[in-house]
Order: sequence, then structure tokens, then C-alpha cells
Amino acid sequence: MIQKLQQQSLQQPIIVMSAHDDVLRQALGTHKIDYLIKPIIFEELLKVVVPICQSLQFENQSY
Repeated sequence: MIQKLQQQSLQQPIIVMSAHDDVLRQALGTHKIDYLIKPIIFEELLKVVVPICQSLQFENQSY
């Protein structure tokens, strides 16, 4: 699924949330992505999502 998403849009941020290490290893092997290990801790979620949102906002302002 990750590879299909990346084929459609190379600029699309991807965050993987999984309790299974094999899923994370596969995701990390493809391209630079962010990941969270379940159970999700809210503060960790913010550490991943906020920079992505800020980056996207900056890119949108550039257009």
C-alpha cells in the first residue's frame, strides 16, 4: 500500500502506525517516512504530525 501511495504522489507525507515490526521494516525500506508504534502516545503523535503540517503549510504558502 505504501508503494502505491508513493507512486501516485512523491510529495505525499506518509505516517505508518503499527504494532508489528515487520510492517515498520517494510515501510522504512521504501523511502523516508515517519512511523509510530502502537499503542500510540499522544505526545509522540504530535512530534510526528506537527512538523509535517508545518512543512505542508510552508509549501502551500510558497505557491
